[in-house]
Amino acid sequence: MLPFFFRLRKLKVCEYLGYLQKTQYLPAEEIVELQLAKLRELIRHALQTVPYYREVFTSRKISAEDIRTLDDVKLLPILTKEQIVSMPRSTFLSPGEGPAFAIRKTSGTTGQPVEVLVDREAYAWSVAARYRCEQWHSIKIGDRQARLWGRPHDRRSRWRQSIRDLSLGRKTISSNTIDSASLRREVRRILSYKPDYIYGYTSMILALAEHLTPPPKSLNTLKLKAVICTAEQLYPFQKRFLKEVFACPVVDEYGCSETDILAFDCEYGRRHIIAENVLLETINRQDSGIGEILVTDLNNRLMPLIRYKLGDLGFISTDTCPCGRGLPILSSIEGRSTDQYILTPDGRKIHSVIFPHLLDELAGQGISTKQFRVVQKELHTIMFYIVPQNCEDCPRIDSLISMKLARQLPKEMRLETVYVDHIDSPSEKFSYFEPYHEGRELWGRAPLGRFQGGREGDVAHSGG
Repeated sequence: MLPFFFRLRKLKVCEYLGYLQKTQYLPAEEIVELQLAKLRELIRHALQTVPYYREVFTSRKISAEDIRTLDDVKLLPILTKEQIVSMPRSTFLSPGEGPAFAIRKTSGTTGQPVEVLVDREAYAWSVAARYRCEQWHSIKIGDRQARLWGRPHDRRSRWRQSIRDLSLGRKTISSNTIDSASLRREVRRILSYKPDYIYGYTSMILALAEHLTPPPKSLNTLKLKAVICTAEQLYPFQKRFLKEVFACPVVDEYGCSETDILAFDCEYGRRHIIAENVLLETINRQDSGIGEILVTDLNNRLMPLIRYKLGDLGFISTDTCPCGRGLPILSSIEGRSTDQYILTPDGRKIHSVIFPHLLDELAGQGISTKQFRVVQKELHTIMFYIVPQNCEDCPRIDSLISMKLARQLPKEMRLETVYVDHIDSPSEKFSYFEPYHEGRELWGRAPLGRFQGGREGDVAHSGG
């Protein structure tokens, strides 16, 4: 059904998949030439049609002809989340590309949610790349996926998720609360669905695996092709643990909401960059070679992202891989965290993804927020710091928090909303959530501003 679905929506996924199956085995030098040609065309397009790039490229007297090698990309300015959030979205759009086919929304892991409009071609390329990578582990188009993901708050989003799940051959196992009862329920749903592979948040898959230790005999009947971990860092010892529990390959996927998939483990465990779709580079490298990761989306002409700063640290290796693919290798990623759970006084764990989901729902009601940060200051206390777009929205934010968010927490826990005018980010990426650690100082990583609504210098508080 899926190829028919793609044709119906005028997506060239199957055509691009055939192309990517061939290019992955090109020599590294030819892949570089492919990237260079795409990069030049993207710069030429952005200079002609995108207001932001027209201004910055013209002021620096940069043209596509100046990019003779991939190293010349350093001539181009770096784009940050702060710039995208602070400027009108039209500044970054190419008006001649028509309406957006999709909108990619970040959950705001650095506290600054970003929306990127994606054209039809870029969307098709990213879907094709995902299918190619999954084929490295014998996963075919249409194989059944058990998806461990956060559950949307509102009914409309849940309905849309169900429709997408049905059309894409997957079942979302949505459980923000991690306790024995919910884990038993998840195991029953997974066993009854009989998926070919599992995909989801690293932290959720780890929690499920810990519940399955030692693995029950019923798990062997699944004969999983792979377990794919995404969104959060997967450490080698965790990878080994998951492989023992699920008795199948454990795959580390690296991506971001703004551009989708960036790198993926091959059958030899090397994390290959999707070089036909993106250009990854590192800057400000340390002695170890690890540097800040920048990404250029080579396909999205509607809202080009050129040298976009992700906030992660990583190391791009020049090693070759036994799999024979010429795709470059992202050998290490630093800066992401799997410690994303709220610890309750009764010993349960609630995934912190409930906070970005709430802000996404606020945006759907026309209430914009610039930044946010969540700190579980004490076992019984959670601080929710928000930088509102408009201080007049604060009462409506309070109302929705009380109605939708507070009820998900135990009654003995106190949720306090604090409005500030900025949250200073450190140079490295930090999580939007600071978990509770008994005896650990929590306030050293991201200084908080003061909210300038009302009297100058006042901080507005709303008790949860």
